[in-house]
Amino acid sequence: MTERPTTPFCQTPYEGPSLAAFIYAGDKAEAEGLEIMERHRDELLLDIDTKGAEEQFRAMLPLICRFYGVAKVETWPSKSHNLHVSITLNAPLGEMEALFLQACCGSDLKREFLSYRRLLNGIVCPTRLFKPKDVEVHVDY
Repeated sequence: MTERPTTPFCQTPYEGPSLAAFIYAGDKAEAEGLEIMERHRDELLLDIDTKGAEEQFRAMLPLICRFYGVAKVETWPSKSHNLHVSITLNAPLGEMEALFLQACCGSDLKREFLSYRRLLNGIVCPTRLFKPKDVEVHVDY
């Protein structure tokens, strides 16, 4: 692979879709005392960063229920005081379909894009969230 040129738009290697970035983010989260939540095969993990994204999630949830079946929905505040969501489905999904559905449900598009690139780079389970250990989880469904 060729080295990327350095421009104001390029990020450091620890902010992209590489294995090094994935490991670095996990190590940093553990050092900060955050719980690493990796996606289970029957789960969607959403990183909701705006009110509009939350409205999109709420609008898409009935469709997810209709076509996939939903066993449980849990929400909790993220470290940055936004919203994290775990949707447990009635059946397992492949990574590609999960990434697609997470993006459709309002999850942070940059996060989903980088997870897609991680998947292409050989990271088998690229989707995860970091949860503060003392946060209250709400079961919404």
